[in-house]
Amino acid sequence: MPYGGAIASIAGTGLGIGWVGQPISLSSELETNFFYKIGQDNAETFGQAHSGAINKYITENPGLSTTEYHCITIYQPLGDPSLMLGGYP
Repeated sequence: MPYGGAIASIAGTGLGIGWVGQPISLSSELETNFFYKIGQDNAETFGQAHSGAINKYITENPGLSTTEYHCITIYQPLGDPSLMLGGYP
């Protein structure tokens, strides 16, 4: 489609959640991890970026609290997980 347009989205299904005084925490950490997986770890598909963001979050935050589990649970992709990022050759 000329000039682009969104065909997938990713976000929490409820309100964003974060710890007081920590701007990059919980919901925003998952979203930041999503773009990290694309830009730094070269995720090739939408599903790889989404699952990679969750895996990175779990690895970096051992001993998850109930709030952190909830945050992961509501973090949902809306789109085809096999969608190639950056388009098809």
